[in-house]
Order: sequence, then structure tokens, then C-alpha cells
Amino acid sequence: MLNTTRSYVAHITNHQQVRDDLDQCGFSASKLWNVARYYSEQWWNDDGER
Repeated sequence: MLNTTRSYVAHITNHQQVRDDLDQCGFSASKLWNVARYYSEQWWNDDGER
């Protein structure tokens, strides 16, 4: 199976206009990551696998 990974680079020229939205996205992503990590750790602990 062939996996393709793409990376994009962007520059923000109107940072003051999008700052709050970017902060909210970062906060949401952090919360999702923490929830996923918590539940996967619980699942691994229940299975006895790491």
C-alpha cells in the first residue's frame, strides 16, 4: 500500500485578524489530543499492551 504525506507551508499576513480563531483552533486540537491520549492509554492498560 502506498501512503502519501503532504506538507503545506503558509504565511499569515493578517495575523491580528485571525489570531483569536487560530488560538481557538489550537486549544481545540490540544483538547482532542489529550482526550485521545487518555482513552488510548486506558485501552492499552486494560489490554495489558503498550
